Amino acid sequence: MPAVMKTLDDIINRDDRFDVNKITFFTQTDDRTLIIPDKNLFEIYMRYIRGYVGIFRVSEAEQRYYRFRPQLLSLDVYGTPALDWLILMLNDRECPSKFYLKNTVKLIPVEALDNVYDTIVTKSSDKLKANWNVYLRQVGLDAEG
Repeated sequence: MPAVMKTLDDIINRDDRFDVNKITFFTQTDDRTLIIPDKNLFEIYMRYIRGYVGIFRVSEAEQRYYRFRPQLLSLDVYGTPALDWLILMLNDRECPSKFYLKNTVKLIPVEALDNVYDTIVTKSSDKLKANWNVYLRQVGLDAEG
């Protein structure tokens, strides 16, 4: 496990918004009626992603502030509440009602998210070809950016 190097306040970025589409993958439901974000790629390739995860110290005030609110922590760190599922997964929490911070929290720094995406892309090219060529067009997102 990586050593604690920074505080949570060091990673919070309230100035920039991270484009969540840069690390969002899509899949189609079995009945082919919906196209939904696919979080399973992160679970499948977590062993390759762990090297990007940092451990950050959390103050008592931050523990109270973010209790049951991973979407707020996601908003403060990544500039979007849409990565709350990633925070829950990294910290072994099932849902927001079970989200609480002890004296540390596991997060992927914003500057490492592009590397995480590249890591997944190189490990799952068939699934991602379907993601970019089929699903993104169906949900109306531009694959160019």
